[in-house]
Amino acid sequence: MATLTDPVHEWDNLGGSSAIGGFVYRGSAIKELQGKYLFADFAESGIFLFDPTSKETTFVDLPINKIVGFGEDANGEIFLLSLSSGVFALLPAQ
Repeated sequence: MATLTDPVHEWDNLGGSSAIGGFVYRGSAIKELQGKYLFADFAESGIFLFDPTSKETTFVDLPINKIVGFGEDANGEIFLLSLSSGVFALLPAQ
């Protein structure tokens, strides 16, 4: 019989639409994201960052709405898929 693993994080979706699962950031372009789990809410314009060490969740406002998915390349860099705007690479601030 299979065993279940409890979630490592619970998120209060207060007034949101739906949780969109993402990836743990393993890339090298954005050092401050290293090891954080990125996820989204379809109704929010931005992403959430969960830090498994501190157990804190931070919201990052982005000019991208209706995020429906995440992707990851061979180098661990993250892409966001928006229903209304297409595919975006997550890049360091300039």
